[in-house]
Amino acid sequence: MPEPQNMLAKGAAWMADQLNQNAATPVSYRRGLKEARVYATIGSTEIEAVAEDGMTAEIQSRDFLIRRSDLDDLMDNGRIFQPEPGDQIIEAMPIGPDAVYEAMPMMGGQSWRWHDHHRYTIRIHTKRVK
Repeated sequence: MPEPQNMLAKGAAWMADQLNQNAATPVSYRRGLKEARVYATIGSTEIEAVAEDGMTAEIQSRDFLIRRSDLDDLMDNGRIFQPEPGDQIIEAMPIGPDAVYEAMPMMGGQSWRWHDHHRYTIRIHTKRVK
């Protein structure tokens, strides 16, 4: 990760490192045939949707917070990595088969967003598919 230039950026970089070292679990990030072993902090996002008839539904995604720099190796052309719908995150379960999550857009938006203003960490919205 490049050295941040101001105090807030340094704090965001420090926080991303602390989450990765103290609150993250190892997962595999898969796009097509490419796969990277990374650490992710588990979170969630809840959205309330209102249908045309006035009925409401609550949608919750399992979110994986991953340092952007840990995913850059999945890109061939040196661009900054951006998750895409259909990307998979595989989490080992203590008992039983691995859990497979797929990146999904939230309410017509993207399947991810920046977790911090300095763009050190990506929050990826997923749903369990296996």
